[in-house]
Amino acid sequence: MKKAFLYGIKPAIAILLLQVSSSALAFTLIEIPDSDTAPSSSITESTTFNSQLQPVLSAIQSHILDSRRNKKTEKSAQQGNVLASNGYAETMSDAYFIKVSSHDSNSSGNSRSLWLNSTFTSFDNDFSRTKYDGGMQMLLVGFDYTLADRYIFGVAVSYEASDIDTAFNTGNQETDGFSINPYFAYLISDTWSVDLSIGFGDFDTDQYRSVGAIDPGPPVGIVADTVDSNFSSDRDFVASNLTYSTPRGNWYLTGWLGFLLANKDQDSYTESDSTEIKGDDLDTERWSLGGEAAYGQDASETYVSLIYEKDNDRNEIEFATGEQPANDDDSMLLSIGWRYYGGDLVANIEFSSRQGADDLTENTISSTLRIDL
Repeated sequence: MKKAFLYGIKPAIAILLLQVSSSALAFTLIEIPDSDTAPSSSITESTTFNSQLQPVLSAIQSHILDSRRNKKTEKSAQQGNVLASNGYAETMSDAYFIKVSSHDSNSSGNSRSLWLNSTFTSFDNDFSRTKYDGGMQMLLVGFDYTLADRYIFGVAVSYEASDIDTAFNTGNQETDGFSINPYFAYLISDTWSVDLSIGFGDFDTDQYRSVGAIDPGPPVGIVADTVDSNFSSDRDFVASNLTYSTPRGNWYLTGWLGFLLANKDQDSYTESDSTEIKGDDLDTERWSLGGEAAYGQDASETYVSLIYEKDNDRNEIEFATGEQPANDDDSMLLSIGWRYYGGDLVANIEFSSRQGADDLTENTISSTLRIDL
């Protein structure tokens, strides 16, 4: 059965990788006559869409991977055939997980956990016609239930707030809102697992841009005036990962293939100068291929990961004339982190940086605390 699964999954992965590398990419063109007079969201929403999604996706995926390798004491409790172990191991290294028996006769194989995540992301666009810088803070609370060692059912609720100074129109944009994100994971075998998460969010945005206005004086002159606006938006996504993990002595190696389909629907609105802005619909379809190498000792481990991301359906900005932004369709996310496993508590802190995007700089620091109930 296991061999049949492996023989079946390899061609499937090959097909998916061919889709990732395909040059026939779809995109949505966002035409902007002049960034100086454009509302802030016309540029920031499309270029930061992935940056806004990444904290939620990373927090849920990281929690699922931690749950799969739950450690109850300073000794490893990873048993190879369970998602979240309720038992205790007698070896220091995950390399011997195959030798560890499953739960004792008094264990039901069910467990519950509560987890908290705080993430701050800073992003900076340095292309002159789309230049902005800002940050986003996310607070997330999650609860899940592990059933029969192989299934995780959970839900995470997040509050997100961003503040962006938009130099291209001498303005600012502030957005906040909530999202609810159910997730599910299934352990296929000792090394393979699959997870699925979906999200539904509701957000409000306040923004302004500066324009030149004539001051009748005396003396007559030109002064800066502001144009205000606000609007609501809905966001939804579905994401899935096929993950392979294996121990190698004190090392624990993980690789995964991921897929994301997301949409953000913005309402139409009218600016304070009576300019009518039509609603917008942002879409993204992204494949990712990632790997992590973790080195464990006693109750903690240090890890580094690298994720390659490819957008098959992206949002491109185009100006009527002049120099154009890069509109990158791929980039890499490099991360380094540290995990601590102590009794019924797991802690994690991670720093990540986006690489390979010509116009965008993105850095994130994230911390997670999980308590087994």
